[in-house]
Amino acid sequence: MKGKIPDYYEQFSCIGSRCRDNCCIGWEIDIDQEALNFYRRTKGDMAERLAEGISMEPVPHFRTDERGRCVFLNQENLCDLYLNLGEETLCEICTNHPRFFHDCGGIQEKGLGIACEEAARLILNRTGMVRFLDYGPSSCDETVSFLLSVRENMINILQNRSIKIEKRMAQILEYGWQAQQWLNSSQPVSKDWIFSEEKERFLTLSSDESRKFWLSFYEDLDVMDEQWSKILHEAKLRSEGASFAEDPFWEQLCIYFMFRHLTAASEDFNLYGKVQFCVLSCLIIGWILDIYPEKEQDKKRLETAKQYSKEIEYSEENLQTVWEELLFNS
Repeated sequence: MKGKIPDYYEQFSCIGSRCRDNCCIGWEIDIDQEALNFYRRTKGDMAERLAEGISMEPVPHFRTDERGRCVFLNQENLCDLYLNLGEETLCEICTNHPRFFHDCGGIQEKGLGIACEEAARLILNRTGMVRFLDYGPSSCDETVSFLLSVRENMINILQNRSIKIEKRMAQILEYGWQAQQWLNSSQPVSKDWIFSEEKERFLTLSSDESRKFWLSFYEDLDVMDEQWSKILHEAKLRSEGASFAEDPFWEQLCIYFMFRHLTAASEDFNLYGKVQFCVLSCLIIGWILDIYPEKEQDKKRLETAKQYSKEIEYSEENLQTVWEELLFNS
């Protein structure tokens, strides 16, 4: 099988100064060696600003001001490096964000991360089913090919709108558990597997006991924005449990997590843990939304999903910590 690229990928375009949550604010932006070499060779008016605006410790990165803004972000929320030196001079992170790339087992994949509000809008507000297009070479790795087949089947399950979204999530947990057994015993993906009506795994993961445990667990992770900790704590105290309206938002959200993270099981072989992570991520976002009045929840969905992505997906330490705990709890 080949890697995939979602059909919305090429539709993305940065909205620049119209962005309400600028990606040049609140992040430490590391600089790759090629860009650093260029900045060191730069002459003229920008040379002094570059010398003052780059810190070398612990790794090369752009300095930020007291408000957490990159020092090259001007008052119109536009990048002075882009305006004065050109797009081609930006570092890799600034050039690629919010794009992400997979390269494992010979495949290549590309996607967009929902930490960016415009990418989140593009992915999560669509009502039509997302399609994944073939991209790059075919896999030369049996495990990766296995994971691609499983992922394709799970996306098909999640797009079966004839059944409720909670049941779809329950089904991918059951299927994920079975697929883990196939992976452990080096069996191929079975085409004869029959879905049961079993929902025990979903009910356990979505239980009140699980809600309190996971919200407390997330509270203890590294935090980028203190408001995130307050929201998690409030959800732990007030939420009565996530309820998923029959809305394409939850389908798109779960598929986004599935596409982005399942192939990471090629490294630790914890396929079921990655499936749990996809459903758990939806549950965490749902538990948080439950603290808001029902009429406000639709307005808060994109913001909450975006904040979750920033705090978890864009912190390698946090992501690995959650995955390790899921491995222990599998």
